[in-house]
Amino acid sequence: FGYSLKLKREVLREGFSYLADILTEPTFPPDEVEREKQSIASDIRRQQDSIASLSMDLVNAACYGDAHPYGLPSNGIAEVVAAITPEEVRAWGQRFIHAENLYVGIVGDLSQAEAKALFEGLLPEDDEFEDFFRPLPAVIPITAPFTKKQHTAKQQTATAIAFPGVPYHSPDRPAIDVLTEIASGMGGRFFRTVRGDNALAYHVSCFHRSRLDAGNIVTYTSTAPENAEKARDLLLNECEKLC
Repeated sequence: FGYSLKLKREVLREGFSYLADILTEPTFPPDEVEREKQSIASDIRRQQDSIASLSMDLVNAACYGDAHPYGLPSNGIAEVVAAITPEEVRAWGQRFIHAENLYVGIVGDLSQAEAKALFEGLLPEDDEFEDFFRPLPAVIPITAPFTKKQHTAKQQTATAIAFPGVPYHSPDRPAIDVLTEIASGMGGRFFRTVRGDNALAYHVSCFHRSRLDAGNIVTYTSTAPENAEKARDLLLNECEKLC
């Protein structure tokens, strides 16, 4: 998480004082926290109303489970957001907004010394800060197929199929990125087989999503419900050929 700020040079220090106040003296008034929670809840409802987004949430849950953050919806779980209190938000900020956890990027008409001076003494140092970090649970490779389904009142069926990929810093990532780029798009084998040759789908795609600890290769299609099973079988057949 972070903050961004654009200022004219003549008001740099004055404007920066507002950012400093947000970082060091946040108040989290209950009515403002509630307003933000309602905004997040609206985002979650919109995501749940999108079959593409919902299918990705389901495939991530199938790949990573609920013991690792990668398996959780990126914009939150409605029940959890609804239960958050201003006190919890304030405590979270006190745990994580510390000088040793700060990275800054500045572009503009000022020297490095001037930029550094803006931040000196701004945030408290805390030798015990590392005590707040907890290691993420290891990502366990999936050795058997897992399926998650959810019924929606839509006239479309979305299917996302995932296979293990590689983490972001893996030397194999560029090759897999190229492979999925070749396989995706209107000229790719997935699109050509499912939509071009058989006219079964509205949308077909393939991509490799790398993260810090893991990655997955996903092929996705949205179809009329009566075509979903045939489209899925064609996708799996193309995946087998690709392997």
